[in-house]
Amino acid sequence: FPVTIGYKMTIGDQTVFFTKDEVVHLSYFNPNYGIDGQQLYGQSPLEAALNTVQSSNEGMNTKIKSFLNGGVHGLLTSADKDQSISVEQMSQVQEMIHQKITGSANAKGITATPAMLSYQQIGMSPADLEVIKSIQFDEEMILKAFGIDPILFSKDTASYNNKKEASKTLVYNVIVPILNLMCELYTDCFNDPNVFIGYDISHFEETQQDLKTQVESLDKAWWISPNEKREMMAKEKSLDILMDKIYIPSSYVPIDEVSVPLDANLKNFDYKD
Repeated sequence: FPVTIGYKMTIGDQTVFFTKDEVVHLSYFNPNYGIDGQQLYGQSPLEAALNTVQSSNEGMNTKIKSFLNGGVHGLLTSADKDQSISVEQMSQVQEMIHQKITGSANAKGITATPAMLSYQQIGMSPADLEVIKSIQFDEEMILKAFGIDPILFSKDTASYNNKKEASKTLVYNVIVPILNLMCELYTDCFNDPNVFIGYDISHFEETQQDLKTQVESLDKAWWISPNEKREMMAKEKSLDILMDKIYIPSSYVPIDEVSVPLDANLKNFDYKD
């Protein structure tokens, strides 16, 4: 097996060299295992959605071609197979089309002609081909390949709660796993038990409500020290020794101090045989 000495990155006419200790490899899971070690390079979500990407590209190309050739949707020919239209008649019909049929002013209008003509359609609109629907479907599939809910980019009327939950799912199911992978990798690079790489997602608006719920829950958990609470909230441990103590609420008292004496109960008890 070849021994890796280092890496080089070439940008234009500039080349930068890196030793193998200066490079960290971060990759997605790749199910394509092979003797050449291709699984070690990971697999991009776009590769998993390759057919969908190609379909989307072809749909856009079809749409562009339709716009470029949108002026010609069919041919007018003589309705009588035994009699063709002369060049002069063809020019007259073409001029009539420009004046009475084409243009926004004549949209969906009806016109008449004394000639016996037959129409032959030679093209279809993107709507007829359902190209637009196909492109929208492909876009949704590409988003799903990255774990993103398409509702976040939908122009249709969607409830605020649905988009809010989809946005929260994006943070916890897509962003957080990537951050976990990066932090684990960078922590291993230091190879030092005293070094830990972490992250803070509290600046995401989607986590604010969860943060509020967590604070309220920890506030009632008196049996947990303040430093333990800081650790649960991904905060740095305080060096103040008082932060390692457990604080009992002053309003809490032992149950025997609030129990009613037995004699007091007997005084109010009316016994009948």
